[in-house]
Amino acid sequence: MKTPEQYMKLCKNLAYKYNAPWMIDDLISEGLVAIYSELEQDPRSNRVILVAKEAMWEYANLKTRPVSLPDVNEARYITTDNTSWIDEHSNYSDEALNWLYLVMTSSQGTLAHDDVSTESPEEILIKKDIVKVTFEVAERVLNEKDFNIFLMFFRDEMKQSDIASELKISQSGVAQKLERMCETVRKAVKYGIKADCNKS
Repeated sequence: MKTPEQYMKLCKNLAYKYNAPWMIDDLISEGLVAIYSELEQDPRSNRVILVAKEAMWEYANLKTRPVSLPDVNEARYITTDNTSWIDEHSNYSDEALNWLYLVMTSSQGTLAHDDVSTESPEEILIKKDIVKVTFEVAERVLNEKDFNIFLMFFRDEMKQSDIASELKISQSGVAQKLERMCETVRKAVKYGIKADCNKS
């Protein structure tokens, strides 16, 4: 179970995703109410992020619409790629579903189960600065070939096997290079090693 401060950060980060300053406070409140209602039923629940997202999505897309929308599963599934639930269970006519689709395509936010940080916007910015500095240091202390591998893995999120295939070297070779590069960059960041001193 997280602290109240962490739940507040979680709801703030979820609310900011809607890019709707006029309802930020309401979204946060909806999320917190949903979280504490869930925890009241199950103090060890691992659904707190999900219930907060659902509550905010419903507030932004169902409760504040200028037209009345049914609080039904059709409203949740109509704009997703997977319409199997609607195909199997919905009793709505095609005309009603088409109308609902038109209204919901302008919906805000998402119910996707993506990871949500419990860090504040300030903490996220600090981490971004750290990442930026790390790449700058890596560019200074690694040779061009190694730096490109470093970027492929950490910036482009390529798998080691894909890097090995592209560079026509073994995957174990890529792993060894990355391990060596990480140690070089780590020392450079920690001890302020001068530029180019570890290039080879």
